Amino acid sequence: MTNTTTLNVEWLKKFKNGPVHDFIMEIDRMTKPDGSVQPIEEIASGVKTESTIDTTKPLIIGPLAKDDSLSGGRLNSAVQGTAEALAALLRHQQTLFDDIAEAMDDTVKQLTKAQQDSLDKMSGQDFLDVWEDVDSDLSGGPGSAGGRGAS
Repeated sequence: MTNTTTLNVEWLKKFKNGPVHDFIMEIDRMTKPDGSVQPIEEIASGVKTESTIDTTKPLIIGPLAKDDSLSGGRLNSAVQGTAEALAALLRHQQTLFDDIAEAMDDTVKQLTKAQQDSLDKMSGQDFLDVWEDVDSDLSGGPGSAGGRGAS
């Protein structure tokens, strides 16, 4: 197992270009149309597709959606509400992981530059400052201008 108790430029690069990149790509797959699956944003907003019926979005349950005795309308509303919550979660995760990837890039740049000098001369705060957006994302702060989900 890799020793992660010390800052290691190569390990950070591999981690950022491996698991972090893969996770960001999975979020993209769930949020952007690719023809194979309807993005959660479309389900949440009730966007029409070739397979939906105007009166029964997001589920295609026909008259059941209007039948109060069978709770089809409530089921449809619950599914749409859940899709909205998932879409919001994915937007937050997109911002968070974009900020993590950006902070990792900045950390690698600082580490590479610091290798020319003595790491003993570097302040620990210098490395923490590049993680400010991630800290804000995790604490529910106002967010950052850096991530693509921050708009």
